[in-house]
Amino acid sequence: MSTATVSFAFRHPDKVKDDTKAKVLRVAEELGYVPSGNARSLAKGRTGTLGMYAFDMLLERPQGSNLEDDWPDVSPQIHRRASGR
Repeated sequence: MSTATVSFAFRHPDKVKDDTKAKVLRVAEELGYVPSGNARSLAKGRTGTLGMYAFDMLLERPQGSNLEDDWPDVSPQIHRRASGR
């Protein structure tokens, strides 16, 4: 059985014959296999995550305040820039 068939059994089960899907799932369970989102991200070369550097913002904040308080204001701006809008 090909790697692609196994992948399809997990990611697109409607595109795999029922008997093939059953075999894949049975063997996966016997082996204790669980699909890894991290492995998928590595294979695709995309993680869908965004890192944010906010050191200056932290220095300018009053003691006891939380950067997360401003996240609702900052998040839409980041989204617009990342999506090119």
